[in-house]
Amino acid sequence: MGWGENRKVCHQTFIIFIVLFLSAAVAVPAMSVAGALNVKGLPRQPYRC
Repeated sequence: MGWGENRKVCHQTFIIFIVLFLSAAVAVPAMSVAGALNVKGLPRQPYRC
């Protein structure tokens, strides 16, 4: 495994980490909003992962 391949794997891991971080940053407020809407009596829709 050469240096170039090792760097590529590291880059992919970094991208995956950023995607997970952004999805978490979006999901937390979205769940808070969904919870607030559910409190108001809107029909609850299950999240599909």
